Amino acid sequence: DPTVVRAVVDWELSTLGDPLTDVALMCVYRSPVFDKVLGLDAAWTSDRLPSADELAQSYATASGRDLGDWNFYLALANFKLGVIGEGITHRALQGSDAGAGAVRAAEATPEFIGAGLRALKGARL
Repeated sequence: DPTVVRAVVDWELSTLGDPLTDVALMCVYRSPVFDKVLGLDAAWTSDRLPSADELAQSYATASGRDLGDWNFYLALANFKLGVIGEGITHRALQGSDAGAGAVRAAEATPEFIGAGLRALKGARL
């Protein structure tokens, strides 16, 4: 039931200290839909850069960290960006000077939430 709040998450405090949350967020930034949140074509979403999977694997190799729970981290990062897009649009509609494309940032939300849900299907919870 989408009308019932099941949890409230403080994104900053819930992820403080876990580097995999930062790596997952960096990887989700690579998604082309992130351009909608920014309101412009971002260099970070360019297909000339390493893919999100390549970035994650490079991190795992360099750090020696296990990515066994990677899908959980990807889900959290996708949900976070979906909520951020909603917040940007809400503030823009309330009159905040958030940039020309801010009123359309929430258009990215369904894609981020969908990606988060798909990642959770593969997560070890």
